[in-house]
Amino acid sequence: MESDVATANSEVAEVMGRPRLRGRRCLAGLRRCGGLLVLLCFAVAGLSQSATNTTAPIEAAQQLQQRLAEAKGELARVLARQGESTNLVPGATSPEATEYRLMAESLVRVYQQHLDELGRLEAARQRLKDFEPTAKAWTGFTEPPPHSILRVDDLRDSVESLNAKIAAAEASLGLLFRFSAEAQAAAADSDGRLRLLAEQLEAAAEPEKAARLNWQRTFERLKNRLASANVAMDETRRRRVEEDLADYRLRLALAKRQLAVASQHTRFSPADLDQVIGSLDAERQSLETEIQSAETDNERRQQALAIARADLQKQLGAAGDAAGENSNRAAQIRKAQDLVQLRTAQADTSTQGLAALRQMLEIVIQERGLWQLRFENFDSHNLANLREGYRRLNHLADLAEAAKPYFQQQVDLAANLITEQSNRIQNRATTPAEAAQAQDLLDLNRQREEVAHRALRSLEKLERLTLRWKQSLDETRQALPLMARFRDLFTEFSSFTTKLWRFELFAAEDTITVDGQQITGRRSVTVGKIMMAILILAVGYWISILLSRGLERLAIKRLKVEPNQASLIRRWTRVVLIAALVVFSLVSVKIPLTVFAFLGGALAIGLGFGTQNLLKNFMSGIIILFERPFRVGDVLDVGGNRGTVTSIGIRSSVLQLWDGTETLIPNSALLENNLTNWTYSNHTVRFSLTVGVAYGSDTRRVAQLLADAADRHGLIHKDPKPQVLFVDFGESALNFEVRYWVDVMKNNAAQIGSDLRHMVASAFAESGIVMAFPQRDVHLDASRPFPVQVVQPEAQPRASGPGLDERPSIGDGVGSEEKPA
Repeated sequence: MESDVATANSEVAEVMGRPRLRGRRCLAGLRRCGGLLVLLCFAVAGLSQSATNTTAPIEAAQQLQQRLAEAKGELARVLARQGESTNLVPGATSPEATEYRLMAESLVRVYQQHLDELGRLEAARQRLKDFEPTAKAWTGFTEPPPHSILRVDDLRDSVESLNAKIAAAEASLGLLFRFSAEAQAAAADSDGRLRLLAEQLEAAAEPEKAARLNWQRTFERLKNRLASANVAMDETRRRRVEEDLADYRLRLALAKRQLAVASQHTRFSPADLDQVIGSLDAERQSLETEIQSAETDNERRQQALAIARADLQKQLGAAGDAAGENSNRAAQIRKAQDLVQLRTAQADTSTQGLAALRQMLEIVIQERGLWQLRFENFDSHNLANLREGYRRLNHLADLAEAAKPYFQQQVDLAANLITEQSNRIQNRATTPAEAAQAQDLLDLNRQREEVAHRALRSLEKLERLTLRWKQSLDETRQALPLMARFRDLFTEFSSFTTKLWRFELFAAEDTITVDGQQITGRRSVTVGKIMMAILILAVGYWISILLSRGLERLAIKRLKVEPNQASLIRRWTRVVLIAALVVFSLVSVKIPLTVFAFLGGALAIGLGFGTQNLLKNFMSGIIILFERPFRVGDVLDVGGNRGTVTSIGIRSSVLQLWDGTETLIPNSALLENNLTNWTYSNHTVRFSLTVGVAYGSDTRRVAQLLADAADRHGLIHKDPKPQVLFVDFGESALNFEVRYWVDVMKNNAAQIGSDLRHMVASAFAESGIVMAFPQRDVHLDASRPFPVQVVQPEAQPRASGPGLDERPSIGDGVGSEEKPA
């Protein structure tokens, strides 16, 4: 037992060397610390192995051949044992025996793969060894410059291919590190289980238990050998990938050097163009021949599909007429359905193949034109040609990018159908006819996959060509002189602004009349048209302001229109001009008025509700303009707000209150609410002053004093004359009212009222007339006595201290008694 375990553990060390075994044991000791430590230890051990491994490839191959022979012998014994009647090893279960056979087969495959990897490793080393002198000795091309553009393209392809290979090799190397670490951890676990089984086997006394433990040890030995073999193979594969990676990097360095040298001086001769065009023409001819054959094949398969469908319909009709009479009818219908399915698949494959071939032919035609354009613009400093080349390249790149997903989807679909059909062939027992039909469907799906792959390769070729030409154009632009670069930059900016100016935002329908017939077409609304319309509106708005102001001055000076009315005319003239200007700006840049139809019904309704008040005030302003219920300068009283009208606008009017503040009142409110115009027909307004005197005053004297005071005030109108009225007998006063008239446009009515009150107060004081104030007479009923009672109040705490007076409460003292009032 111990010798077998040692043999299994020594396989890796014999193939890869002792340092690798030490790395594996290091990993086995640290694996419980986490996967990160396992990978780190494995990486260190791998570097040590790559530096100290001295096992010759021939010796390693011989050792593997010996291991492979042993593994094959073990597998033969396992297979022979399973063929016997008592095929189970004592102590083994049936699932374990099956797993043991699978592991024996896996061990044989691993050894075979390991031998193949050793061969590939030796080939990679030899390849690197042979290429190193070439890379070091290269100092330049044997041909003098300039170099062919075809050589430069080949070098660019080599650089891209080598970069892709390096990226794939680095990714593969990372996976190999991970897989090898997991295999080493599994081998270390197997070592521990083998030691534990050995100890249990030594202590086992019962034969059945010993047989079971012996089988488990044999099973674990094979598992250990398989894990060790995987570790060894992963290590060889890792070394092979490292050799390939070194070879790729060396070749990439040389390719970059060659590309740098070849790109300095390049030429594109007519011979080079003829070579490329000849190759493309040959490819085009081949594709056209293939397309003709595909069209004939597609027509034939479509006819076959139509015949199969007609036969199926015939079988279904016969089954409906003679149901139950023929027992083979169902089989014939099923056979016809299978044939329709096959013919449908053939027709679809033929159609898709024909479409792919036509796409490839189009790519070849585009590629041919691209090469000709490249030849014409090669080494050209014409900025227009360079921009046209960029435009063509971007267009072709966009086409290739748009077509690739479709063909990639076709590849994936065909792969899924191939897998499905293969599983159906393997898992379903069929007749020879059904098997042949299934095989035909499988071949059709493979053919479809191959056609899609061809289309993808054509697109990739086109992408590589566009990329190479872009690189060439970039180099040409870098070689331009400084002034040419500035012109190129300015041209790019101009091109960008031109595209932005012509960028179409949307299209609107427009109807025009041609020869008496209405033709409906679509006009584009671009950024440039909108900017021009805005410019026309801005200039026209400035002109409309000048015109409206000139019209206002003309109306005042020549037509003798009042300034207030002229101001309204100016405002409304500006509104009309702006409305006409909007229409003119849209028509002048050929934007149809139906452009606003894109707003839609919902937006139009929303705007209608939103502008409802605006339109109402607008119409109210028009009514005010024509009816003229008030003018600028009139004194109005609107909803308790009294002031002077300072402005009448389109939507609202401004009322300056007598306290100096200004109130903006909508025009609709001026028409809908009660409005008092104090100066509608004249500026004279009557005010009143109410005075109350005490009862007993001489009413005639009071009236005379009030009339004299009103007459003495110089701002009160004498015509009509102030009027004094004895208006009422009040509760506490005799009420008089003074009515007087004042020009509210020239005078402050509030100040006049204040002055008049001062004059009345002085006159009453000189004449001894008393201003009334509220008075009340209280009458007591003395027909019966009032009861008087002295009540002793409850004891109240008294405050004491300095500055506090102590006074007795009412009723304090002895001998108090009730007395009649």
